[in-house]
Amino acid sequence: MSKILVVDDEKDNLTILDFYLKQRGFETILTTNGNEAISVAQKESVDLIILDIMMPEMDGFEVCKRLKENPLTQDIPIIFLTARYLDKKDLIYGLSLGAIDYITKPFDEGELFARINVAIKVRQIEKSLKNQRDYLNTIINSVGNDLLIINPDFTVDMVNNAFLKRRNLTLKEVSGKHCHEVSFFKKERCFNANTPCPTMLALSGTSAKNIYEFKDQNTGKQRYINISAFPIFDEKNQVTKIIEIQEDITEIVAREREIGKINTLLENILLNMGDALIYIDPEGKIIKQNPAGKEILNKIGKIQEGFLLQLGSLSLDDLYLLSESSERETSNILQIEDRYFKITSRKINIENSSGLILTISDITKELKTQEELIQSAKLVSIGELAASIAHEVNNPITGIIGYSELLSLHKAMLPEKVNDILDKILKESYRVKNIVENLLKFSRRQQITDMAYVDLGASLREIIPLMEASFHENNINLTYQIPTELPLVFCNSGLIQQAVLNLLQNAFDAITSKNKGDHVELKVQIDEKNLYLTVEDNGPGIPPELTDKIFEPFFTTKSKGKGTGLGLSLIHRIVQIHKGEIKLETSPEGTKFIIILPINEPKVSMNIIKDETLEKIQNKRAIIIDDDPTIVDYLSDILMTFKFIVDEVRDKSESLQLLKSNNYDLTIIDIKLPDGDGFEIYKYLLDNYPEKAENVVFITADVSLDTREKLRKTGKPFLIKPFSFNELINTLRLA
Repeated sequence: MSKILVVDDEKDNLTILDFYLKQRGFETILTTNGNEAISVAQKESVDLIILDIMMPEMDGFEVCKRLKENPLTQDIPIIFLTARYLDKKDLIYGLSLGAIDYITKPFDEGELFARINVAIKVRQIEKSLKNQRDYLNTIINSVGNDLLIINPDFTVDMVNNAFLKRRNLTLKEVSGKHCHEVSFFKKERCFNANTPCPTMLALSGTSAKNIYEFKDQNTGKQRYINISAFPIFDEKNQVTKIIEIQEDITEIVAREREIGKINTLLENILLNMGDALIYIDPEGKIIKQNPAGKEILNKIGKIQEGFLLQLGSLSLDDLYLLSESSERETSNILQIEDRYFKITSRKINIENSSGLILTISDITKELKTQEELIQSAKLVSIGELAASIAHEVNNPITGIIGYSELLSLHKAMLPEKVNDILDKILKESYRVKNIVENLLKFSRRQQITDMAYVDLGASLREIIPLMEASFHENNINLTYQIPTELPLVFCNSGLIQQAVLNLLQNAFDAITSKNKGDHVELKVQIDEKNLYLTVEDNGPGIPPELTDKIFEPFFTTKSKGKGTGLGLSLIHRIVQIHKGEIKLETSPEGTKFIIILPINEPKVSMNIIKDETLEKIQNKRAIIIDDDPTIVDYLSDILMTFKFIVDEVRDKSESLQLLKSNNYDLTIIDIKLPDGDGFEIYKYLLDNYPEKAENVVFITADVSLDTREKLRKTGKPFLIKPFSFNELINTLRLA
């Protein structure tokens, strides 16, 4: 039942209209003035307003104007009621305010209801259209992607909230503008002649889509929008609107490209990896294999019509059993003629189908290297034993050499026969000393710890001729920059030479194997704290994905049979021994290795001083702290020869008591004592009597790197057993 609001200041008119309307089944609300009518229209759900024009206080035109300005009442149709015919001006004015019709008093009943029925139908149609539009808006705004409804002239008719929110726009700012203006803020069309516009294609009556690529003005990053366009037809099958859906697929494109890169990388790895990689299905059909896999299968596999029947001595069933074994049993080693192959089997499931991944490695070279390492370990064990024996011999041989040299000082007082015997003793003593030194050199530990203050510039110049011929024969320019004056570096010059030679050889191999580049440079530079050894080539460089692995043992970028993978790991170890570091810089234009060694110039000169008087060490007091009686007696005899007053101590405890209560011009301390070590005694002096620590001389038979480093840090003179008379005297002069 429709509800009609009647507004008239004459009650008779209201009564008549109320009677007619109710007879026709309408519900009525009667008011006599404009203010009351406006209030009722805002509160009640009214389908039509019959409004008298001539009313006191507020006429019908003003009431109509206010009703149309109010969002709550602006959609209610209004029919003006007037007691006179409106002139054309008033008619136009009333209709312009929003009224849809007018009725003149006295009115005809038939005409009245004809006009009322038309107005009610218009109201119902408008309501239906509004409901449909609200329904459409709800659907449109529920779409997460950007949605536009576009007119055939490419102007925007409607957009959803997602579109407005993403672009921070309002519907008013969008309506009537071209789609490319509001979508991408472009004056020209998004797509050019070579790239069809989906919306333009949709005008022909077919759906279309395309990807639009552009640079975001706010972020400067490339973006990708998937645009889909669908035509809307009228009853004549003409396109009246186009629905355009925009989906931002930037992240999807980025992921797809990343996946593509990963797939390309994996393919390259499979193509270039030295190991064979094969994927077979449960029946043994070869699904995928890399070139190395194909090569090895041709050597050790039995294949029939694309199916792997046997791999070496292993059947297909054996390979599945191998994949089901425990972790330590998932590989097998096969020998084919003089080659060894390691086979690893892994069971996998792909899309509800199982299969096997087979990895086959030619480990012939590795096994050979392993045998060499085992042999090397045996030699190291022998060397350690030799070092231990040499250490025990050091003390007695020091005494023999020392006493023999001490007797030589008194040759004039001895018979000729005794002098001959003394010469033989000295000769044989030095022979034993040489044997001990050779044993220590045989020891791997001694090779590493054979440190000294050296001029590395001179050492490096010695190795240049070893490489120049090979470089020259292969038309590779080898240059070097080694300053003539360099500070002394505490190092094993042989090991540093070996490290640099290995780097030069690697640079040579990289250039000749890739037929690229023609230059290798060795450069030495220094700053206040460090010395830098640089070997640089302009070869092909090292791939970024391999730089973290190059210092690992057995890892090599060289082809099989060309390298063991131990060179760079040994260089790394040598640098660690010297408390330095090694850096790598690489690119497709070349590779640079930089060895950084600390500069530690000696605080005390250890050179033997000849032709000097011994007055400086005479008529003084000394203490000898050593648990070996031979060494103590020998040192005491030497010092007493020069009129020293000597105290002899065998352990740490007694020495601390004497050092506390006496002043000594010379303190000789052995590193190893029964109840402590010599460093503890020295620290006690530094902490409590620093003036007494100034005249300390250390002696030791320990040749380890740690001990030498500790001795070097003290800044005090030291002697390594066995030592000669001259070495002893010259060292004592430094104390």
